[in-house]
Amino acid sequence: MLTEKEKRKKMEYRRKLLFGNDWKKVFERDNYTCQRCGMTNKEHIKKWGRHISLHHIDGKGKNAKEKNNSMNNLITFCISCHGVIDTHRIVLKGTHNNVKLTPDKIREIRKLRNDKHLIYSAISKMYGVCNTTIIYIINGRSWSWVK
Repeated sequence: MLTEKEKRKKMEYRRKLLFGNDWKKVFERDNYTCQRCGMTNKEHIKKWGRHISLHHIDGKGKNAKEKNNSMNNLITFCISCHGVIDTHRIVLKGTHNNVKLTPDKIREIRKLRNDKHLIYSAISKMYGVCNTTIIYIINGRSWSWVK
């Protein structure tokens, strides 16, 4: 059985392997808080029995041939929001010719809707996603953490 110190060292080694050298800086930048729902690490441990997690925005993480562990590609999520984001990515990848939305594309979508008043179907065709995805983005139901 591992001691607390050994568990902590093992976790730090695993995070460095999965997220590079800057993983601690990402947690600090995000104030150890889920950037989607606002759950703190303390609340996360109480609810789920484990620490809050990191997420690769572009999906180039654990199973990617080329990992992207840059700080601007990592974000802090709780286990629930992480699952929602990953599920959303799988749906997009599986049904829309491998389209992956990025934070920059989300900002563009919102700008098109706000500035140009384009209809949802026009925007969805531009980005290769369904109308519902665009509606959720505009209404803040998904990608709400992107400002």
